[in-house]
Amino acid sequence: KCISAIDGTHVAAWAPAQKQTSYRGRKVVITQNIMCSCSFDMLVTFMYTGWEGIANDSRVFIDALTKCENQFSFPNEDFHFGGDVRSGFGSFVVRMDRDVSGE
Repeated sequence: KCISAIDGTHVAAWAPAQKQTSYRGRKVVITQNIMCSCSFDMLVTFMYTGWEGIANDSRVFIDALTKCENQFSFPNEDFHFGGDVRSGFGSFVVRMDRDVSGE
């Protein structure tokens, strides 16, 4: 059963001139790469912000998982997240190209 959808996205940001290179996303705009998880009731269940625009989604995800202070909630073996398979989110994330809401 899928309990949540998880993915990364870019949001417009500001960065000091000396750091702008690493905050430039693939579209040359200054961005932050954020990871968000939301339930099928459209409630945000986890958000991780602050990564430079050039950061890969999988790098942001691994960082969110490995820092205890983030309190990322892992699903047990009966549940999983839905996400983008290209992101390298691991074995507890399934592809979101079909209905996985558990309905």
